[in-house]
Amino acid sequence: PRVPSPHRQGSPGTGGAGARQRTSVSSPGGTGGGAAAARPGAGLRSRPALGGTAAHNARPRSGSGGPRAAEPHIMPAEEQHSGHTAPAPTPEQEDRHQQALTAAVINAVDEAGRTPLMHAAGEGDAASLQQQIALGAVVDAVDECRCTALMYAATYGHDDAVRCLVEHGASVEATSKDGWTPLITAAYNGHIKVVRYLLACGADIEAADERGWTSLMHVAFNGDNETLRCLLEQRASVDVVDADGRTALVYASFNGHVENARCLLDRSGKIPTVNGTARCDAPRDTALLFASIHGHTGVVQLLVEAVPPAPEARQAALKL
Repeated sequence: PRVPSPHRQGSPGTGGAGARQRTSVSSPGGTGGGAAAARPGAGLRSRPALGGTAAHNARPRSGSGGPRAAEPHIMPAEEQHSGHTAPAPTPEQEDRHQQALTAAVINAVDEAGRTPLMHAAGEGDAASLQQQIALGAVVDAVDECRCTALMYAATYGHDDAVRCLVEHGASVEATSKDGWTPLITAAYNGHIKVVRYLLACGADIEAADERGWTSLMHVAFNGDNETLRCLLEQRASVDVVDADGRTALVYASFNGHVENARCLLDRSGKIPTVNGTARCDAPRDTALLFASIHGHTGVVQLLVEAVPPAPEARQAALKL
């Protein structure tokens, strides 16, 4: 699938040194293209490119039209020389005018619709976030992919930035175009501290993206056992199925993640059969068969030991 950023960690122009390595395999759906191919959606693919200040990279916009709509009004030349003198503004009017100009700049957007607040969140600059919010920055503004500043902070595991944004009203349930939430982005990138904080703030642990992938499914597929255990500790459901009828166990087995599969089996209230717990109408679409097809002998052995007696089906799986 297409994986948005903040959904994927890495910085443009730096070679993505902070990016987490993912298993390079084809999607269970057969689309190919690596681990990212199993992810749905489109969106940001990198941290906002910073060249100079964010405000200089942005252009003001307003709801009434175009980039110039937020610029201060300039009196036409004929009015300036009409012989009439405008009354001097009051201090209150001056203050309101200055506040309006400040808000126009602080909420300006770059070519991707990203505000200075989003740039600061992606860099983890909590002090800048505090200043911008005090000046009127919109905390839950969205870019062209409907990503918020909180999603940027969660992607890169900036704990202080995440906390600052949430304390100032950022929604923990905001969703990007492809359905990713701040929790999904944090879990996908393995930021356990952020995951725990978002859950403590009421984030929905069962929230799913546009293909029905929960945070647990993402980390089961990626092989991040530490984050997977964290989610299981917080009572994430192991038996939820996605839009293709597959469980987290299927995705862990597909990529040969033995420890993830073991944890999911231990927590599941169901015993996987050769038809799987996910789609009984598709015998091949199962954890055991996926593991067999891709030669993940460790997972195959684990699942065979858990499958109830069905010699013919088990032998068929082992021969694949």
